[in-house]
Amino acid sequence: MAGLGGSLGYFLGGIPWEKTALARILGDHIHVLFTIVWMIYIICLMLTVTAAKEPTNIAIMAPYLNRSTSRQFLVSTYSINNFDEDIQQHDEHTLTTSNNMKISYMDYLRSIIYMPSSLKWLCLTNFFCWMAIVSYSLYFTDFVGQAVFGGNPKLGFEHPLRVLYNDGVRFGSWGMAVYPFFLVSPIIFLFLKIKKGIKHVYIGSQLIYAIGMLLMGYLRHRFAVIILSATAGILYSTLFTIPFLLISKYYASNTYGQTNTNGQIRGIGTDVAIVSSMVFLAQFCLSSTMGTFIHLANSTVMVTIVASILSICGAISATEFMIFIVQINSQICEKTPQYGECSTNSACGCFHMIGANDDTGVCGFLWPTCSRLLRCNSSDNSCLQPNTICVQHPQCDDFPLCYPVTMIDQNMCPPMKNKINLKWKQNAITVAGGNEKGQELNQLNRPVGIFIDEKKNIFIADSENHRIVEWKYNGKEGQIIAGGNWQGNQIDQLNEPTDVVVDQQSHSIIIADYWNRRVIQWLNQSQQILISSIDCNGLAMDKYGFLYVSDYGKNAVRRWKMGEYNNEGIIVAGGNGEGDQLNQFNHPGFIFVDNDQSVHVSDLNNHRVMKWRKDAKEGIVVAGGNGYGRNLNQLSGPGGVIVDDLGQIYVVDWGNNRVMRWCEGKEEGEFIVGENGGGDESNQLYGPTGLLFDVEGNLYVTDCSNHRIQKFEIIL
Repeated sequence: MAGLGGSLGYFLGGIPWEKTALARILGDHIHVLFTIVWMIYIICLMLTVTAAKEPTNIAIMAPYLNRSTSRQFLVSTYSINNFDEDIQQHDEHTLTTSNNMKISYMDYLRSIIYMPSSLKWLCLTNFFCWMAIVSYSLYFTDFVGQAVFGGNPKLGFEHPLRVLYNDGVRFGSWGMAVYPFFLVSPIIFLFLKIKKGIKHVYIGSQLIYAIGMLLMGYLRHRFAVIILSATAGILYSTLFTIPFLLISKYYASNTYGQTNTNGQIRGIGTDVAIVSSMVFLAQFCLSSTMGTFIHLANSTVMVTIVASILSICGAISATEFMIFIVQINSQICEKTPQYGECSTNSACGCFHMIGANDDTGVCGFLWPTCSRLLRCNSSDNSCLQPNTICVQHPQCDDFPLCYPVTMIDQNMCPPMKNKINLKWKQNAITVAGGNEKGQELNQLNRPVGIFIDEKKNIFIADSENHRIVEWKYNGKEGQIIAGGNWQGNQIDQLNEPTDVVVDQQSHSIIIADYWNRRVIQWLNQSQQILISSIDCNGLAMDKYGFLYVSDYGKNAVRRWKMGEYNNEGIIVAGGNGEGDQLNQFNHPGFIFVDNDQSVHVSDLNNHRVMKWRKDAKEGIVVAGGNGYGRNLNQLSGPGGVIVDDLGQIYVVDWGNNRVMRWCEGKEEGEFIVGENGGGDESNQLYGPTGLLFDVEGNLYVTDCSNHRIQKFEIIL
């Protein structure tokens, strides 16, 4: 209605009344215009006064007034223990609403002064938006009359430049009559909100308006005045929709505005009024300063410049406010069963929200202490305590419970989508070696397997230097921590080690000593042979305390309990002779064990990666398996293999000098790095063997024939 009324008013202002018969009766243009406006006001007033009567008996209205207060929220500072005592005073299955709360005038004032930080950002955003739109609404016709038409309002009424100014003002009124027609844009914006997200709508509308105002001030053309006025309609529609949608949405879910304390009583009506009042503050501030800006610039073009700057400030402020919204929305899980997987952290699951459709909920920590979760208000599924949201948690209670928002934080429950379609920079950084082949501490000689600890220190099986080297994070050279005493079979010697893992419990390193046919442990320069007479190649440890070794001589993968090596181990994959059947291997190499104790094995001469589930009698092909080749469905001598939390398989394609990613069940893989053929440039690999990820998701590849370790940084 505000837009429609404004359009009518500007339309009346654009008519040249001085050329009509009414001017001869009432006087000049201004007298005619204000007389018509006064008559419209009187008609509207009479219609309002004579409309249907409202009840005057307060007893009739009281139940409805009482009910309206049930939408108030108590932002409490009570501890959980205090709340438990308070709840015991109420009905077993309900929490009382605030119907009987006595709210003083000081409570009301406190709720205005002490606002949650998210509401402060929303008010600031709305303030900048209104400043931007008021700049247009109050001073636009002056801009058109002077900057576009070239008139001068300081001259006499009959002066040609004063006449030109008046023509410009009327033309500007036509431009302002246009923009309310673009108030239909809320329909478009609501559609975009669903498709693109509310952040894009809120910030995008302000940027569109800012660009429109800058273009208008730059072009200063009559045609631009009409066309670009539409951007004001877009911002106007945003001001009357998005802020109030946000407030209502987050009151309904009890996630908006609940970050404040001080024992406040907040109401949705108060918060709507606070946000709405920004228009009056904006009018006061702008009317107090715009004249000074125009005087200093000596041009009314300053009107459009100020409007644009203020709109950009609003967009920046909206970005800060949307941090809160993104935090909640990014943890939404859709079409996911109760407690279903929703995060890369297996300790997190989906908690269904009350009233949501399509199995929608929030992704949070699965095991909060049940006794500390309070029941939601049974009348409206709200939560009285701050920082909580009402969810289903049947393992704790059949009734909906108030779940802490802090337990749905992305740091605790990283969204699964964060690991889908990850990409890495194609130009790598050399983090170890790269100084040609050699045996100096800054050199490597055909490195094979690597291990990276949580501090991003790299442990390297420096094969043809017959040693294990630890390369500290950002170090310029390595430190020999095992071997390095020439090639040999003595207890302190190694013979082309191929893999290394670090037992971070005992701080020892375990090495696949390839040509010595043994697995050996080093701890502070003391050695112990763990497993002898085994054609070992790859090593892996699981979280349950088992060590896995690939035995290429017997085409099997064996498992030992850590510390218990006085046996032949248990065969967990292969062991059925050499071959290409699903229960066979042809030279198993690198291995990876996931959280379910499924074993992934690089089947070197079968050019495939096999997955053996725990206690399975045969494996399944999860990568390659279509013969030797370089097509997307082929591998050529696969090396290191890693499986992420989503089941995506990363494998070094040794013969094709590349790293591939496969999804289980897919016929083809995709390039990750190494699309530029074999070579020694930063975007090339030559005979790569091992690979690992650090805690940040950066990819490390053993570039064996280039005698270096390459780091491919993740693209966030």
